[in-house]
Formats: sequence, C-alpha cells, structure tokens
Amino acid sequence: MPEFKVAMHEMRGQMLEKNNQDVQAFIDAASILLKAKGWKYEGQKLQSALYHRAYSKDGFVIEITGWHGGGRPGTNRFYGAAKSFLYLYHRQGFKTVSKIDVNLHDCDTFKEIIDNQAAGMDKALKFLAKV
Repeated sequence: MPEFKVAMHEMRGQMLEKNNQDVQAFIDAASILLKAKGWKYEGQKLQSALYHRAYSKDGFVIEITGWHGGGRPGTNRFYGAAKSFLYLYHRQGFKTVSKIDVNLHDCDTFKEIIDNQAAGMDKALKFLAKV
C-alpha cells in the first residue's frame, strides 16, 4: 500500500505544477487580450498571499485576483506553492458591474479545485473577449 500513497503524492505534485502553469498562462492571456483592446495596465498589488492585477479604460476597472503562490517556506509568509484564479471584478467606480467567482470553497478534492478553476478561467477569458 505505501507505493500507492507515494504515487498519489507524485500525481498531486504534477497536477499542482500544471495548475500553476495554466494559471500563469491565463494571467498572461488576459493581459495580452486587455492591452490589445485598449485597457491600461494599472499594476499588480500583492496583499499577503493574494495578487490583484488591475486594468482601466473609460472609467471602468477590471481586477483579476487569486493566490500568487510565491510564499517562502520557513517564514511566516508561506502560503503554499499553488497559484490560483479566484475572482474577476468589472467595476465602474465603486459599483460592481460584473463578477466571476470561481467558488473554490465548495470543492472536496484537489481535482475538483483544478477543474472549477479551469472553468472559471475559461469563463473569464470569454468575458474579457467581449468587454
């Protein structure tokens, strides 16, 4: 039975690395798409383990938020190595016009988290293509 546990642990590591690559590809694709459509990149703010990337255009703001996965082991700022996409907000001033929420809170398995996140990133890119 120990071989099975080792294999499952190894699979989880591979899934995590692929997830991190997928999230980074999403962030890059969103940035390219928004810049091509005239949105101005306002910068990225790191808040604890979260990243917030903001873009603006004509009084509207799009903010992409998730876990940055860049904590340092052995410090009080270690939040794990998993990157994620959690929310996309489309705002006019302080009013939220649209929101995409990946809702990872209801997931029971690691695979379900990755699948929900992938669906959320796909939905977000489709939304950004229309904005």
